[in-house]
Amino acid sequence: MASPNEAISIYKGLFQLANLTGTATLNGQIYFKWLPDAMVRFEGIHQHHEHDNPDHIAFFNHDEKTDIIINGLLFGKGFINQVNISKDTTIKGIIPGQAVIGEGNIPVDSVHFSIANFRRLATTELIFTYEDWSISIKESKNFKDKEDNLNDQGGYFILHNGTITNKRNPVKLSEIQDLVHSFSTYLTFINGRRCSLLFLNGVFNNEIIWQDFTPRFTDQYKPVFSWAQKFNNEGLVKAWQNFNKLWKNKSDQNFLSGAIHWYIEANGHAAFTEGSIVLTQTALELIYNWLLIEQKRILIGRDAENISASNKIRLLLNQINLPVKIPQNLKAILNNIKLFETIKNEEPDGPDVFVQIRNIIVHSQEEKRRKLMDIPSMSQYEALQIGLWYTELCLLYILNFNESYRNRCLKARWAGSDEEIVPWAKS
Repeated sequence: MASPNEAISIYKGLFQLANLTGTATLNGQIYFKWLPDAMVRFEGIHQHHEHDNPDHIAFFNHDEKTDIIINGLLFGKGFINQVNISKDTTIKGIIPGQAVIGEGNIPVDSVHFSIANFRRLATTELIFTYEDWSISIKESKNFKDKEDNLNDQGGYFILHNGTITNKRNPVKLSEIQDLVHSFSTYLTFINGRRCSLLFLNGVFNNEIIWQDFTPRFTDQYKPVFSWAQKFNNEGLVKAWQNFNKLWKNKSDQNFLSGAIHWYIEANGHAAFTEGSIVLTQTALELIYNWLLIEQKRILIGRDAENISASNKIRLLLNQINLPVKIPQNLKAILNNIKLFETIKNEEPDGPDVFVQIRNIIVHSQEEKRRKLMDIPSMSQYEALQIGLWYTELCLLYILNFNESYRNRCLKARWAGSDEEIVPWAKS
């Protein structure tokens, strides 16, 4: 890509559409377009071949999926969404799911891929290993210029490329689907926004054997906070190994996917501050149930359900050795602490403030709405940062991450000044 959101050409020439009503041959192009939705698209002029379906009305009005065939091989299944019938009938459509050129089951030496909108790491290249698998990612040339363009224009830009290899066996597309999903989810947690491995190329003896253009989900660019250090990647590889061990269990995989989903939505301000507080509480409830109730069995039975939300969070913080006190840099909350309810004449702590605002939002009677209006927006924003901080640290604890991280509640004034060792490793 030379610029953000530049379409990527996949194929030009003759290809066929086939559905239950017949076939149609098109002369046109297939390409990957980023906006308004990152997706494979096709367009072309109907060629009226002798084997084509004569009933144009039935074919072009067909609502079910249509096969897109290149050189006799199925490329993907899509939908026709635009037909212009004139002297030359022009057809356009989309392929929202799997889209592969070539035989994906042919084993290859390595799989090359790209990543759009992934943040800069401390080193230009990093290698992640797990069992026999090795995944390397390397930032693109002129990374800073590309990142600046992405900041200016928004959307999508490929900023990293990488390679998947297996030290024992050749690689098949069908065998790496789960690995691609797992690693994409892990990178999403690092990035603070969704990103995925895209444009997989199976390579054998330096020749591309197959290409996968499936539009795995990537968020449009938006600068957000990430816990990952700016100057040191120690711990990322080990955390990936622990992440993948959990991923092998379907129940744990469901937990990781869910917790990271709610965290990413809140971190990206998907529902503004108020909605993001609710999403963060959902992530913390999920972590509480998985870690303390299911894994460690700290509470059993109804006691696990009847405990208040703030006490659930306090139990989590106790587990990860994090004090409940409100961080001193969160001045907006501390300056308005009298707006929050006290318990036994003690000032509210971090879990108190976060949960009280969440409860006011969710249980929105008139009196609570008035109270929410009295809480300054910056205090609400800082409460969200507290909840996201708790979520990040709990997930890092689960992944056995024992290195330094970026503490969002320290409000760094210069690069690196917000980095500290995770609380459970300080001793």
